[in-house]
Amino acid sequence: EPHEWERIGETIRQMHNHQIFHSDLNCHNILLGTDGKVWIIDFDKCKRRNGISWKHENIMRLQRSLHKESKIRKTFFSPNKDITHLIDGYSRLAS
Repeated sequence: EPHEWERIGETIRQMHNHQIFHSDLNCHNILLGTDGKVWIIDFDKCKRRNGISWKHENIMRLQRSLHKESKIRKTFFSPNKDITHLIDGYSRLAS
């Protein structure tokens, strides 16, 4: 079974493959269900966006949020290990 951070990366990539820009993609807008399903919430300022450059910026925004949260809750996120899993999952579903 894929690592939970890989599933999160895959879910974000699915959203990006549909050209959905999440204007507030941060760790507080990603939920992981007890069944392992990933939910992205808070789409009130989101929109469809053409192109690809914004996708990297969206992932970088999430990464900053994860790093910030990892300073508050040490067991939440391991910046070196978990971001690799997230990017692996994200890259696996490249369009």
